Amino acid sequence: MTCRKCNHDKVRKFGVRNNVQRYRCNSCSSVFTLEQQPKISGHYTSLETAEKALSMMLEGMSIRAISRITGMHKGTILSLMVTAAEKAKRVFDKYVRNIRPRFVQMDELWAMVGCHGKRVTVDSPADWGDAWTWLALDSESKMILSFHIGPRNTVSAYQFVRDLSERTTGVFQITTDALRGYVGAVEEWFGADVHFAQLQKIYGRTEAGPEWYGGGTVIAAVPKVKTGNPC
Repeated sequence: MTCRKCNHDKVRKFGVRNNVQRYRCNSCSSVFTLEQQPKISGHYTSLETAEKALSMMLEGMSIRAISRITGMHKGTILSLMVTAAEKAKRVFDKYVRNIRPRFVQMDELWAMVGCHGKRVTVDSPADWGDAWTWLALDSESKMILSFHIGPRNTVSAYQFVRDLSERTTGVFQITTDALRGYVGAVEEWFGADVHFAQLQKIYGRTEAGPEWYGGGTVIAAVPKVKTGNPC
């Protein structure tokens, strides 16, 4: 390490300010710091390392796998994900407004935290069990217009549809599954200014054998018009 002012190679530590190590030159007495890599606010991890970890997460890698490859602590990776999600939501809330779609598909994506909802006990953490992500997708551009995290019930349906109504404009078509909560929610937040239909899926028995684990086979889809003239 050399002094930035006189290039003298005899320097010593000279305290810490704002979590950054300072140095003082023994020759000219100038005080300086090493050039810092850009970082994400609230984290000591460099931007390059954070981008690498988040890219791996987007590719579907597990937290443990990311930790092994990058050498980062699992808690640091999870903290980075929370920070990135909060920043992404602010960008989403700011720019996804006044969208004028033609066809919108709304559905719910199931996942589980810790264990399946049926296996949750009184001793399980409060956030364990079934986790539902509600998504509204522009069928043509594939743009996510709205999302909601919550149980698959009527309350979540109303919150989800309300958020969609605040981000879109114009008259368009909405297609959902047969969840009853959508009917009242769409009527509440869109009224007659929408073409709304529900798609009732008919499932048949699978022929995969007794060891098969999964859903049944969709053998038919019956559209049910609720409002307007959906095509």
